[in-house]
Order: sequence, then structure tokens, then C-alpha cells
Amino acid sequence: MRCAPALAALAACGLAGCGSGAPPNPVVLSISPSTMTSSSFTRATITVDAVLPFTVDYGKGEATVNDLITMSVGPAQVGNGHYLAGGEIPADIPSRLQPGVHNVTVKLVGDDRFGVLEGGFTVTPGVWPSGGFAIAPIDPTQHVDASFLLTITAQGTGAGSFNGTVDFVIPNVVAKTSGPFTNGIYQESITPHAVSMGQIHVTAVDLLGRIATSNDFIVIP
Repeated sequence: MRCAPALAALAACGLAGCGSGAPPNPVVLSISPSTMTSSSFTRATITVDAVLPFTVDYGKGEATVNDLITMSVGPAQVGNGHYLAGGEIPADIPSRLQPGVHNVTVKLVGDDRFGVLEGGFTVTPGVWPSGGFAIAPIDPTQHVDASFLLTITAQGTGAGSFNGTVDFVIPNVVAKTSGPFTNGIYQESITPHAVSMGQIHVTAVDLLGRIATSNDFIVIP
């Protein structure tokens, strides 16, 4: 983010203070909602008071503000992006937190200053589908830069009401946390960008450690 010459002094004084001391660490004021079940997915708002890092180009009379941030709740990354006016930043909290109390951490990418809201988020036991998860069959021959549809479906009692997330891995293609399921089903378009070294498959795992594996397939040019 660049400030015009007329705003350079304002950026220098208003964003980082006019003193010579180091700027303070960001302060995590709140997270709302502040609780979820372990099997759910929650869109929350983290409110932060932060002095953003900046650099000044005196020759151009400009100040460049680095507003990039990362956020985490306990061990789970819940968002990264830009600091927003008012300090209210959206965060997506996946089903990756064990029941208990977790810290909420915000870090400023520009200079690694960080703030922690100790014990700011509480996770209670969730209700997981009793039969775990299954991955729909995938065509055994896939092609580089051609998409295929990955479908993961919750199984057993409670499957239709599951709206949480799982982690999944496809070797040399992707490793990530899924988005939220909808009524027990998650779908995502997957595009491999390189040939596979032999047969590969999708592996999905939930917070309880239950594993689902797809059929094998190969990626060719």
C-alpha cells in the first residue's frame, strides 16, 4: 500500500508514531464467535489494534505500508491477507482443533511482530460421522493441466449433517485442508500440473485420525 506524498508524513507519524522507539506489537482484542465444536467449520472475525510496518522513500516523498498479516488459532492457520480498516479481519477456522482452550495469534508479515490473545478461543467436543469418510472413484488416467472432480463424502450416522473439514493430500499435486462440507459432501476441482511418478491416490484424514483413500490413478501428458 503506497501513500501519496501528502500522506507520507501522516503515514510516518500516524501509523508508527513519531518517536524513535520500535513500534509496539499488535494487540489481538477479540475473536467472534469465540467458541466452536471440534467437528465444525466457523467463519469468525478477529479484531486487532496494530501499528503497521512501513518504509519511506524520501526521494519520492512516499511511504509504503506493509499491511500483510497471518492469523492462527492454536496450531491451525486461519487466514492471511491484508489488515483492514477498523482492524476487523475475517478468519476461517477449520475442523483441526482438539477440544480445549486455544490462543489466537496475529503476525505482521512486514517485520514479524505478533500479538497473542491468550486462551481466546474455546473448542468443545464435536459430533463426527460415525463411518468416517469415503472418496468417490477417480478415472484411473488423468492428464496434465486437465481438471477432475474430487468428491469426499461423510459416512454413517450423522453424515448428512457434517459441515466441517478434513485434510487431504495428492502426492506432488496438492496438500491442504478442504473447505467446509455441505450436508456431508465436499467437492473440489483438482488440476495436476505435472506427470506423476507412477500410480498415486488421494488420502484424506480427519481430526480423529481416520483415513480415507481413493483408488490409484496416474497423471500423463
